[in-house]
Amino acid sequence: MEQGPHEELILKQAARSGAKLPDAIQNAPELQPGLGIFMEGYLELSSSRQVGMGPGQIPWKAVMEYCMFYELDEELTEDMQHHVRQMDVVWLEHHRKKES
Repeated sequence: MEQGPHEELILKQAARSGAKLPDAIQNAPELQPGLGIFMEGYLELSSSRQVGMGPGQIPWKAVMEYCMFYELDEELTEDMQHHVRQMDVVWLEHHRKKES
């Protein structure tokens, strides 16, 4: 996956000024080949989470509708459910720690 627009701007500014890159960018994890589909799905589906007293999980139904829209087969749909759920658990935990 490529860097997002904010990271690209930081990379360009650091290159011009000779500044050290922030640790979050310098030590960013690499996404293994073939996993981009799950990251893209997660990012798109993040907008479907309900917000009340705080953000909730990405609904199972939203993931299923996403998979049906993109006509993913059964195996890829199961993988999407798994990977989205795992990323969501980590994100929600990070968000809760940040808020407390």
